[in-house]
Amino acid sequence: MYLLLSWAIILIVLHSALCKPEGDVITETSLKVGPPPLHGPPEPDLLLQRCYGRWGCFSIGEPFLSIYRPVNLFPLHPEVLDVKFFLKTRSNPDLFTRLRPESNESFTQQNLDPKQEVKFIVHGYLEHGHQKWIQDMIRELLTKDNFNVISVDWVFGAAPPYTQAVANARMVGVVLAEFIELLRDVYCIPLSSVHVIGHSLGAHVAGYAGQRLNKLGRITGHQIPPRILQNLKSGHLKEWYASRFIQRFGKVYEIKM
Repeated sequence: MYLLLSWAIILIVLHSALCKPEGDVITETSLKVGPPPLHGPPEPDLLLQRCYGRWGCFSIGEPFLSIYRPVNLFPLHPEVLDVKFFLKTRSNPDLFTRLRPESNESFTQQNLDPKQEVKFIVHGYLEHGHQKWIQDMIRELLTKDNFNVISVDWVFGAAPPYTQAVANARMVGVVLAEFIELLRDVYCIPLSSVHVIGHSLGAHVAGYAGQRLNKLGRITGHQIPPRILQNLKSGHLKEWYASRFIQRFGKVYEIKM
């Protein structure tokens, strides 16, 4: 009996020694439960969304991704886009004066009148903020009243390829909205006194700014790219422009809030 018991103990010890895994000794630390290792592609949200700090996160999924818009890109960073704002008033009708959001002094020194309505003009694809048609429009506006007319120059974002410019319009709209918020918060200019006029892709910029703020006084879109406008999902245009109703006058879409 004792001999059989001894042989059993010897076999158990030998089995344990032979079955012991090679390599590092297994410790309590190495057995702690942790998150499983990441294998395969990232989660879909990581592929379809990119964040830009205070400017927020941008998705390239629906509703922006569709059969009518198969190539959908992320916008460039605001520091790359380098959006500029140029002011004209009756006090300086022949000179574009740059307003710098980072410097409050540039506002007080350049004839910005908080008591007057503010009109933003946003150019389209392959254009810049000093186009002749913009200068002509400013001249006409200033004959009607002493507005603060500001040209939004996003020339770097409006460059080819077109698909990238379309994406950049989203970010430019956010930058414009941030600038309008500055006018409201620092200079007490109400959103109801702000009118954004956009031409071509500039109309999209105006729409994105309106969506961000939700209470702009007025948005006018001229020659909105028909391929995008006509193929938006039913009801999406109204939501996209954060508008209460849309009036159509020829090729001009007037959005009043």
